[in-house]
Amino acid sequence: MQNPDARPGPLHWCALALFAVTAILSIAAVRLSIGPLPIRIATLLASGACLALADAGRFRDAVGRSWRLIAVVAAVATLGVVVSILASAPPADLAQQVIEIHVQAIMSAVIAYALVLHFGVGPVLGCFLGAYALSAVVALGQVLGVDPAWEARAAIGRLMRDPVLTQHWYVSRERALGLSFSPVHFGTQTCLALAASTFLRFARAGVDARRLDWTLVGITCLLVALAAVTGNRSPLLGMLLFLIIYGLITAPRLVLIALPLLLLAAIALPLLLDDLSQAGVRVAETEDGSSAGRATLRAFGWFLIGQRPIGYGLTFDSVEHWASFAHRSIYMDNPLTYRQWAIHNYYLNVMAKYGVLIVGIAAFILPRNRVQAWLWLGFVPYLVHIFYHNDGPMQGDFLIFFILPAALFLASRSPGVGGERSARAASGRSWRRAFAEPVA
Repeated sequence: MQNPDARPGPLHWCALALFAVTAILSIAAVRLSIGPLPIRIATLLASGACLALADAGRFRDAVGRSWRLIAVVAAVATLGVVVSILASAPPADLAQQVIEIHVQAIMSAVIAYALVLHFGVGPVLGCFLGAYALSAVVALGQVLGVDPAWEARAAIGRLMRDPVLTQHWYVSRERALGLSFSPVHFGTQTCLALAASTFLRFARAGVDARRLDWTLVGITCLLVALAAVTGNRSPLLGMLLFLIIYGLITAPRLVLIALPLLLLAAIALPLLLDDLSQAGVRVAETEDGSSAGRATLRAFGWFLIGQRPIGYGLTFDSVEHWASFAHRSIYMDNPLTYRQWAIHNYYLNVMAKYGVLIVGIAAFILPRNRVQAWLWLGFVPYLVHIFYHNDGPMQGDFLIFFILPAALFLASRSPGVGGERSARAASGRSWRRAFAEPVA
C-alpha cells in the first residue's frame, strides 16, 4: 500500500535501514548505550535526519498528519509535569521522564509516519516484524534447550550490564525470552506483532473488510503458540478474545457451528490445565508467585488512587507507598507482595502517575466510527496483556509508536471493503480523534 507519488531515493532507503536497525536494537539491545545515549535513539535520530534531508516537505507532512497524536502525547506530558510539580518531584528526574517517555514517543511516531508516506505500511511494519521474528527464533531455540540461543541472550546481557533480576531468566533458563529484555517484554512484543500483522492484512484486503482472513487466523495461532511456550498467559487470553471477536464479525455462522466444540473444550479445560500444571507448564499454573498477589496489587493501586486522585507524578513508584496500605492488607492473599512489586496493572499505574484527569485525555483516542473500531481490533491482545503488567503506551513501552503510524495512515486513507478508496473520498471525512487524522 505505497503512496503513488513517493519515490524513495538513497537517503530514504538509508532511513529505512536505520529504522530496521532501531527496531532490532529496541528488542534485542534496549539498554545498550554509549554514555547516557542509548544506541537505538542514535539510529532513530539518524533515520529521521536522513528523511529530513531527503525530503523536508514530506517530513513536515508527516508531522502535520500526526498532529492529533502529537497533541494527545503533549497533553499527557503537560498533565504529568503539572502533577509532578505538585508532588514536589526533583526537576532533573522530571525532565528525564519527559524526554524518555513523551519526547521519544513523538519522535518515534513522526519518523515512522514519514517512512510510511515514502514506503507504505508494509516495509515499515516489516522492520518491526523482522526484528520480532529474529527474537522469536531465538526463543524457540531456548525452549528446545539449544545452548547457543541462551548464550546469545547472555552475551547481549553482558554488554547491557543487565540487572540481577533480568540475568535470572537466562542464567536459570527458567523461561525463554528470546532476545528481549524479559519474558514479559517478549509477551508485549508478541501482542504488537499481532497488531502489525493485522494492519498488514487489512492493508491488503481493505480496512473494514468483513471477510474471514485465514492467513491472519494462522498468524494468530502461531503467535499463540509462541506465547504459550514462553510462559506468557495474558497474551493468550487477549488473542483468544481477538479470535472470538474477529470470528463473530467475519464468520458468525462458523462460530455458531463451532460453539458446541468450544463448550466441550471449556468443560475439559480445567482438567487439561491441571495436568499441564502438574507437568510444570507455566501457562497452566494459576497459583505461582506472579499471579497469586494480583488482586492485592490491584487493591493497592485503587487505594493509592483514592488517596491522591490528582496523581503522584512521573516519578511515581508504588513500592515507596507500601506502609500506608499495610494495615488494610492483613487478611488479603499474599499481603506483602506490594512491598516488592509494582502494581502490575498498566491502567492503574497510569491513573496513579498522572491522576484521574488522564481518563479525560484518553477519551480522545477512542474510535468514533466503524473503520477506527476495526483498526482497534488489532490491539485487543495488547490491551488485555497490559491489564496484567506495568508497561504500556507512555509507560515503558515505546515500540507501540512504531506500529501506531500504520494504523493512523490506514484510517486516514478511509479504505473500504475490498481496497482503498480514492484520496478525494477520504478527504471528505471528519476525524476528531487522535487515532485518525484528515488526509492533506
